[in-house]
Amino acid sequence: MIAPSIKIRPAVAADLPEIVRMLADDPLGSQRERSVDPLPDSYHATFEAIEQDSNNELVVAEGQNGGIIAVLQLTFTPYITHQGGWRATIEGVRVDRQFRGSGFGRDLFAWAIRRAQDRGCHIV
Repeated sequence: MIAPSIKIRPAVAADLPEIVRMLADDPLGSQRERSVDPLPDSYHATFEAIEQDSNNELVVAEGQNGGIIAVLQLTFTPYITHQGGWRATIEGVRVDRQFRGSGFGRDLFAWAIRRAQDRGCHIV
């Protein structure tokens, strides 16, 4: 269960610098992401594509002070299996360094699984 002081909401374009910062803050991400100011245009173009696609959700979690403490992307895909069912893919999950190890990542995954179930997904 997500702590009541945590709010999960759709990401907005203004969140991109914090999202990219978190994506870059691990050994793999530091090799493939560019957390610079200004951000490369590719991040903005991809954000717009995600925002316009009803089968993609980029969400952030805000802490008590309103700062972004986590991010994840959910992608919903129709499949012929399961009698034409839907699947959800959870990816791009990052928790801000100061909140890692607190169990928040587990709670965020549980939220994403519930969201997938709400969308009628058979497989996550």
